[in-house]
Amino acid sequence: MLLVALLTAGAVTYAATRGGGDEPADTSASATTTTTAAETTTSAAETTTAESTTTAETTTEESTTTSASESTTTGETTTTRSTTTTTARTTELASLQTTGDTRPTTGEATIDGRSFPDSLSTRIGGCDTNGSFTYDLGGDYRSFATTVGTTDDSDSRSVVRFEIYADDELVYTSGNLDQGQSADVDISVANTQNLRLGYLFIDGDLSRCSNAGEAAWGDPTLTE
Repeated sequence: MLLVALLTAGAVTYAATRGGGDEPADTSASATTTTTAAETTTSAAETTTAESTTTAETTTEESTTTSASESTTTGETTTTRSTTTTTARTTELASLQTTGDTRPTTGEATIDGRSFPDSLSTRIGGCDTNGSFTYDLGGDYRSFATTVGTTDDSDSRSVVRFEIYADDELVYTSGNLDQGQSADVDISVANTQNLRLGYLFIDGDLSRCSNAGEAAWGDPTLTE
């Protein structure tokens, strides 16, 4: 009987010991599951944060590009309008009247091989060795441009000097020009009231009342 009792007690103790060993294993598995869930949550949070950061950066770049484009477009529009409003007005001197009784011939003239449709010209010779024509500008113009010389059908010996006066002050001289030579003129006439175009027949056929050709101003133009 004693032997049976001891065997029974040992069996009970052994069973109790095996039942207690299973519980720690279950606890370890639960902890592992909990850790995995936490890591998954952290990973999801990091993904969400990364996506938010990327979205914010993309939005910022697009906003900056649009603003610069609009600014450039506005600048180009302003420049175009400014260019349009600075167009200068011109007046052909041939369309104006002189202030004195002496008037030049108006029309086409050929100077040094070039044709000028709206020119001024006057005869030169022994009885026409110098002269001038005055125009009232009224201070309305900024510049004056023309081409001076004797016409191509003038006497080949003719030498003429051209002079321009602004309010009786000499502002241009061409020097002596032989027949077949020309000079381009572009001078300021700002605030000028009276513009005078003069010529001097320097050399050529200076016999009494000879016809040595014509002194000419090709397409004289005033710019406001």
